[in-house]
Amino acid sequence: MAVGVVALGGIAVLHADAPRLFDGLTGRALPLVATSAAFGAASLFLLWRRAFVPVRITAALAVIAIIWGWAAGQYPYLLVPSVTIAQAAAPHTTLAAMLASLAIGAVLLIPSLALLFVLFQREHRAELS
Repeated sequence: MAVGVVALGGIAVLHADAPRLFDGLTGRALPLVATSAAFGAASLFLLWRRAFVPVRITAALAVIAIIWGWAAGQYPYLLVPSVTIAQAAAPHTTLAAMLASLAIGAVLLIPSLALLFVLFQREHRAELS
């Protein structure tokens, strides 16, 4: 609850210090900010009910929503007011090479991780028997 109070106080500071971001957060990013607040309230309710596993999910969703809200509030700028996302992006060939290397890495890594998971689960089940 303390974090929620500090966040509400931060809105006043944001209005005074960063009016462009404030306008973005209260404009196009408002649904994401409201979603974050709803997940935060759900997290508090789940904590009160001592539902510790689901509260991890709602807390993570609250953080994800506010980060996306910040990005939507800043859009199209990466660094206000001088650098836009398009200006900061790498050239197309670099992005294509990066995606290709990530795909090749995923093809190698995901089956290895799956095998590792299966082997460790098999060993754990044998200990329980």
